[in-house]
Amino acid sequence: MPGVWTISVMRTPKLSSMTTTSPLAIHLPLTNKSTWSPASLSSTTREPLEKAMMSFDVFGHEDRVGKRVVIIGGGAIGVELAIHLNGLGHESTIVEMTEHIAAKAQLTERTDYLTWLEKSGVKTLVDTACTEITDRGVRVKNADGEQFLEADTVIIAAGTRALEKERDQFADVAFDVISVGDCVKASSIVHATHTGFDAGLTL
Repeated sequence: MPGVWTISVMRTPKLSSMTTTSPLAIHLPLTNKSTWSPASLSSTTREPLEKAMMSFDVFGHEDRVGKRVVIIGGGAIGVELAIHLNGLGHESTIVEMTEHIAAKAQLTERTDYLTWLEKSGVKTLVDTACTEITDRGVRVKNADGEQFLEADTVIIAAGTRALEKERDQFADVAFDVISVGDCVKASSIVHATHTGFDAGLTL
């Protein structure tokens, strides 16, 4: 008789699973697959963070987002979210602490991102750090000094990490357990697809 194939679906903070027949267990993370640690902010800002939204909680719940939006993080997720929200009539500002917006994107992707940011009217601040989040908005700091950005909604799109503790709970459910996608590291759909393909080759 074959073993048990357990496909664990990770949704913070709950875990669900379904079973079929195979000696292999593959972790498949979906949607709320990683967490964000406010290590870069002072401890005094952590309580107001509960009133902010994580980027992957926005899609499908755009009605919860206010008119003025500040997005912390100018990677691919933050950029696409800003373009999407401005297309719905919101006014988004991206705060990115490094020198470039969407720095890790491929050249053609990044060129397209920058074009659509301009077309959509998204404002961007680079080399700018978020130092505080309050009920009224976000305090940021860059070479020009500090400024306060008023916002109805603050969206966190930076610094996610894999839910390692939850993932490791499934380490002994089958003879061979393979983690894929964000169970390995919080990354992109490209990384998720590649790791899933590699896992499939072992079947």
